[in-house]
Parts: sequence; structure tokens; C-alpha cells
Amino acid sequence: MSHGRFFLFLFMILTTPLLAQSVSDTNPADIEVTLYNNNKTDSFNIFEVNGANNDSANPHKIYIPIKNDNSTPTVKNENFSYYPNRDKLPLIANGSPKATTELRFFLTTDIEGLLDDLHVAVATTAGGNYSVLRFIRAVSDENLTFDLSLTELCSNAALDCDSLNEDREPNFTASVFLYFFLADGESGVGASVDPSQTTGAFYQVFFSSKVYADRVVELSELRKGDGSLVAEYTSFVMADGVGDSLYSLTTAGSAGDLCSGTTDSTNSDDTIGPSNSLSNLTTLETLESTGTQRIGNLENNRCYSVKLFLCDRFGFCSYGSQTIQNAPEDIQALLEKQACFFFTAGFGEEHPVVNFFQAFRDQHLRRFWLGRQFIDFYYEVAPQYTPFILERPWLQSLIRGGAYVLYALLQGGLVALVILFFVIAAIVQSRRITNRN
Repeated sequence: MSHGRFFLFLFMILTTPLLAQSVSDTNPADIEVTLYNNNKTDSFNIFEVNGANNDSANPHKIYIPIKNDNSTPTVKNENFSYYPNRDKLPLIANGSPKATTELRFFLTTDIEGLLDDLHVAVATTAGGNYSVLRFIRAVSDENLTFDLSLTELCSNAALDCDSLNEDREPNFTASVFLYFFLADGESGVGASVDPSQTTGAFYQVFFSSKVYADRVVELSELRKGDGSLVAEYTSFVMADGVGDSLYSLTTAGSAGDLCSGTTDSTNSDDTIGPSNSLSNLTTLETLESTGTQRIGNLENNRCYSVKLFLCDRFGFCSYGSQTIQNAPEDIQALLEKQACFFFTAGFGEEHPVVNFFQAFRDQHLRRFWLGRQFIDFYYEVAPQYTPFILERPWLQSLIRGGAYVLYALLQGGLVALVILFFVIAAIVQSRRITNRN
């Protein structure tokens, strides 16, 4: 090899990033960041979303609530928070935290050689210009924790902490991008960083004091199910990437308590309140703005009060819905009470479609001899086959689908009667084939 080629080869080695090096969250499958406040006296398990770790366009996401606690704002966001120690949430005054507030990151470093230098850089956008926020320390192959103070972030132009001041109305959200990276040698604060020439882990940290003081959830109906209640609701849409879930606050009554239906018809000024927290809420795992949601794992024949809240990833919730009471019932009691065996077995709950067919039976079929004959046949056959339906989810789905089709297409009793007859005949035939096998 000539001297020129040798020096070119050596230059390429020295200037090429060591791609085998890496910085990652200690458990990339389930990232972990803890928020500490008041000199670590108070801690919060904040909301986190996994990203691709080393992809600046898809960073890990972390959501930090900021409390407002001054006489100036008309709305105190503390009462909208589901954190159990919400009065200890971070506060910002004059652009700086009022107490020592830190984010603890759990990191893993994998290097080539004995030691390398771990840094954290900051930027205002995912693909923006990163500058060194701090040199952390020399590291080897290890797991480590790193505490980043909110004071340090607020002192950097990348984060507008002044807009999160305690004396502001709670309606502001900000974010900053962090990049943990390895470099050969210590880089000074403010030095530019090119992520394409280093390896590291990306985080986007969101801060918010925003609450939803003008938005509510409407709970229009609470239906019985077997060991469950089904809430019919209308909500609103949160900003992209901010919404968490629809939650229910479900309170069990004492054994023997009677349900009274709607116990609180307003939802204009009922926050989650100081006595409730995430541990009292049940996530319904949806952000759909309207629909039905099942609240399960309830005790049959016990009265429950249900109120709905829509909450964001910062732990701030909307005003609560109306409160409605109802008591779950075992499926056999529902079947006997509704006296519409196939459809009730198919839906597994009280349902408006079932109620429609009950009314159709009473108002139309009973008026005609053929309808009355069909009703007699139905009540002779149906109770025998409802256990067969309940044991087969695919058959329940088939019945629900057929019920919706009938409900939509029904214009005359004869059409419904013919179709329903064939549905029942198919179920009877399926049972006979199963028994033969």
C-alpha cells in the first residue's frame, strides 16, 4: 500500500463515527423516567411513550405537568390533575422552578475501548441544531442514572419556561428535544452537535399547564351488562399526541343499595377533585369522541355510580360527566327480564336494538295470528339455545350483526318475521349438527 493510500485509510478510520457505540434507555421496550420535585421529597411516575431511541424523527416522549398556584389565574389546574400528590407538582415563577425539580433518566452505555464521554444536548425541533447542554461524565459499558434539573432546561433558550409561570392561565404547552450522545473528549456547553456523526438516544420532553375548563364529557346512558355496565357518551377531541384516554370514576354502593338512575345531571363545574387520583380511575382505553364503552369487573346486583373524564398525558382531566347509577345483572336475569332471548344473548347486555325488537313484538307481531304463533314458537325454542349462543362468541357476533341489519332494514313485520325465522332455523340446525358430532 502506498503512503498516500495508507494516510487516507487512517484518516477515514479516525473521522468515521464508531457506530458500535450506543446510548439507550436501560429498558428500551419500556422506557423509564422519573420526575422528582422539592429536592426529591416528591416523585411522580409520569406518562411516557416509547420511540425508536436512536431516531431523531421518532424520539421517546415524556410528559411533565406544571402547576399554577397564584391568585392571578381564574382557574387552578391542580384540581384537574389525577396525580395523587398533585399539590406537590412543579411550580415555575419568573421563568424558573420554585423548588429543585429534576428528571431522572435511566441509561445504558455501550462503548468501544475503556472509556468514552457522555453528554446531553438540546434543540428546539427534532431535526434542529443541537447544542451541548452539559458534559455528564466519562463512562464505560454500564447502566447509570442521570438527573437533569428543570432549572438547567429553563436557563436554555430552547425552552420557554416563562410561559409556564404560576401566575399564567393554565393553557400553555411547550417541548424541548434532548440528545444523549457519546463523544471522544469533553465538549463544552453550547458546542454544536451533529447527530449524524455521533450515536445516542433522543427524547422529546413536553411541559404543560393546560386544562380543559371549557370542555365536558356527556354521559347519556348507562346500561346493564353481565358483570359490567355500558356507558354511552359524547366527548371532545384533544390535540394530536396529547390525549391519553377516557376514564371512568366508578363508585360501588353498599350491598342492598337501590339505584336511582341519574344522580347528578350537570357536568359544568365538577373536576376530578382532591380526593380522587389515577388509582381511583378505570381507563376505558379510547379517545373516540363518541360511542359506547364497557366498564367491566363489576359485581352483579350491586349499585354503581359512574362519572366519565377525558384526561391527557400530563394527567390533567376535563370536567366530569353527569353521574348515573345502575346495577349489573347476570345474563340469565337479563334474559328473563327482557324476554328477548336470542338478541339479549347476542348483545350480552341491555341494548336499544333489543328494546326495539321488544316493542316490535308487542306492537306488531301480537296483533296477528301468524305473529302470535311465531312468538309461541320462539319462547318454546329460544331458552334451550341461549346457553349454546353464550358459549360461542362467533355466534353472538353473528346475531348482533343480523340484529343491526334487521334494525336498519325493517319496514314491515313480514320481512322481519321471515328473516328472523331463518336466523332461528340456522341456529337450531347448527345445534343439531354439533350434537351429532
